[in-house]
Amino acid sequence: MTLKRSEVQVLSRPPIMKIKFRKDNREKYWKIEEAIIQKQVKKKDEKFVLSGPWKKFIKSQHGLKIYSVDGEWMRYNIMWWWGHGGHGYVCEYIPLDEIWISDTHPEKCKCKNVKKNRELSQRYFESTLYHESLERNLMEKGIIYWKAHQIALDLEKKLELIKTGYFENYSELTTAEKKSTKEIFKSYSRAWKLK
Repeated sequence: MTLKRSEVQVLSRPPIMKIKFRKDNREKYWKIEEAIIQKQVKKKDEKFVLSGPWKKFIKSQHGLKIYSVDGEWMRYNIMWWWGHGGHGYVCEYIPLDEIWISDTHPEKCKCKNVKKNRELSQRYFESTLYHESLERNLMEKGIIYWKAHQIALDLEKKLELIKTGYFENYSELTTAEKKSTKEIFKSYSRAWKLK
């Protein structure tokens, strides 16, 4: 099911607001590549699962298996431009029921306040997890990557786990923040008629 343009609304702490999508100025290759992966996703071999010491199971959430992956290993062995996270509707080597989140920032990451060892904080991990979950679920509904990604970025801003401009924050998440992020994610999922 593909959502109509008129349904492009997101429920954030009331009222409902529309997302103004930025024009996709990337090279045409990326649009084609993403469309092919999204179109062929149902033909994936469900038995194909990559594993190793570089991939650690963290938890199950919203029917998905969440993994922390060794970012450096990923960049040297699977995808040189691996960023902070991914899912099977964007990365053809990730099973559809998995989300992978890097344990490190890329070497030339634009994020600010990153430790020398480039470790990803709990806040950044959670922000990426919610981003990837929403983006994945929107793409499963038929929304193209470029729009799903912008909606997920909007969610990250509302979550406020990391400051706008991707400013790393290594302080612990509070119980109130954890509860708030779950509620905000649920409101986005309801607004987009997701499971």
